[in-house]
Amino acid sequence: DRSPSRGLGDVYKRQCGCHGIICAGSDLKFVKKVFKGEIITPGIRLKGDHPGDQKRITGPKEAFKNGSTAIVIGRSIIKGDIKKNIQRLIEELK
Repeated sequence: DRSPSRGLGDVYKRQCGCHGIICAGSDLKFVKKVFKGEIITPGIRLKGDHPGDQKRITGPKEAFKNGSTAIVIGRSIIKGDIKKNIQRLIEELK
């Protein structure tokens, strides 16, 4: 059933058993319209952090606002003072 009332994401989810996907922050708004499962967003950077080798970075608050259900954040937390960086993350999410 590929009727316009059913998003293609729902069709894929039902046919393939897909419960979640990985999605760049830059694509979240579109993907959220067609896929209703878990959406995990990598490439999360805290404000002021260097993008490094990531080309499509997003802030944590922006990712959740645009439809992400989970984020992957590594370097912004582990580079430098981890406790301070976790506090920065908490502040950005407020």
